[in-house]
Amino acid sequence: MLNGYSVDTGLEYADKLLNRGGMMSMAETVLLVFIVFVIAGILQKTGFLEVLLQPMIEKIGNSRTKLVGATFITSYFANAFSSSMMFTSVFVGTVMSPLYKEFKLKPENLSRIIEDTATLGGPLIPWNSNAIFCSQTLGVSPFDFIPYCFLSWITPIISFTYGVTGFSMKKYTDEELNEIRELEVADSI
Repeated sequence: MLNGYSVDTGLEYADKLLNRGGMMSMAETVLLVFIVFVIAGILQKTGFLEVLLQPMIEKIGNSRTKLVGATFITSYFANAFSSSMMFTSVFVGTVMSPLYKEFKLKPENLSRIIEDTATLGGPLIPWNSNAIFCSQTLGVSPFDFIPYCFLSWITPIISFTYGVTGFSMKKYTDEELNEIRELEVADSI
């Protein structure tokens, strides 16, 4: 379980599937996610995120379109800066979640936008780990396959259209928001 399982079934594809690296092969990914959560927690508890969000909140105002646009920009910049889709997903979720709550938008809206921009945007940034993986798998330069990443280009356009029109943007009711606030108060006690 720790270092991986080894079996010889005589079937090449079954052996590839069954012979893996165990928990140690996943340690890098688990550690990265853990560190991202630690950093996000520190930034949130020290109030740094509030300072970071304040100028963004002022520019967004009451516009859902600007909120969705700000989420897009944050996702793509975080993806370019960190070169990691996992870091971007956690970071953008942590940073933007309070804003979506202010707009009475349910978390699944933010989750969809993160998926459409952070996850699918990774292969579009040539130095991102996702693009490097695709490049090595295909045996070509990232610049050779990026024009063919149709899903990565089309999905954000559709997602932004949803944000602008409000189509499929699920909102909290006032009762649901009151329940959430009561739970947050109970958790802080």
